[in-house]
Amino acid sequence: MAAGIGKGNGFIFRPVYLLLCLMFAVHGTVATEISVGGTFGWQLGMDFESWASKVEINEGDTLSFEYTAGYHNVLLVTPDDYTNCIGDNALLDMSSGNDKFTVSPDATYYFICGIGEHCDYGMKVTIKVLDSNGTEHTGARRLITASSNKMVSRL
Repeated sequence: MAAGIGKGNGFIFRPVYLLLCLMFAVHGTVATEISVGGTFGWQLGMDFESWASKVEINEGDTLSFEYTAGYHNVLLVTPDDYTNCIGDNALLDMSSGNDKFTVSPDATYYFICGIGEHCDYGMKVTIKVLDSNGTEHTGARRLITASSNKMVSRL
């Protein structure tokens, strides 16, 4: 018999292995950190909507916004404020240059840069979080308000 492999070792490792397999099968994904804009980051000149259409974002993933602090910021806004590039009523205002945001399941988030006319020049992104089955959600959209941490349904 090989060293370290005894009759009883399988008793411990098989249940642990089975548990890990079940966790991945039930949940389907492991939360990851996603750099918004990829290697380009959060800055002018990037087609963020095109980027977002190619990235799979699942519940529990963390969005990482990397940029030079003072030149940009990240505002979580409503769909109307996103369309009109209005940041005055932001639900969340981040400006550290290395901002993190963990997404919830079945939600759509609208982020813009509130500096100058950056949003008007395309510095905005819609993030659609896939449900636990890996499909885009349908029905009411939910936004998380930063101040109250409550979910708000939007039709």
